[in-house]
Amino acid sequence: MIQELPFKPWGVKAVHEGRKTQTRRPSEKWKKVKPGWIYSVKGKYIEITATRQEMLQGITEADIIAEGCPKNKQQTHWGPVDWFRDVWNEIYTYGTGRSWVCDPQITVLVFELTDAPVEELRLF
Repeated sequence: MIQELPFKPWGVKAVHEGRKTQTRRPSEKWKKVKPGWIYSVKGKYIEITATRQEMLQGITEADIIAEGCPKNKQQTHWGPVDWFRDVWNEIYTYGTGRSWVCDPQITVLVFELTDAPVEELRLF
């Protein structure tokens, strides 16, 4: 069975539209993910193409765009870094040790949509 990779509703939409090709996860369990692994995202499939470890605040604007930053947030004074920080803190609230200000080490999962039939998918 293919495991569902959880995303907020806006993230699912961005994945399905091909605008979101990266995700960052603070949990130790994500360090085990390897390129080639397949996940489901609400009826579509993604294949992990790369992984890396980094500090959260090491994210670049290009990474934020790959995280699905809406175009209307990319060219404003509010900017993509502010957008990403606010989205991150909405998910990983203060007091968890995983908020933006804590700058935790995270796992970056880079992925692409795949249309491979289920029987041909490389499962983990």
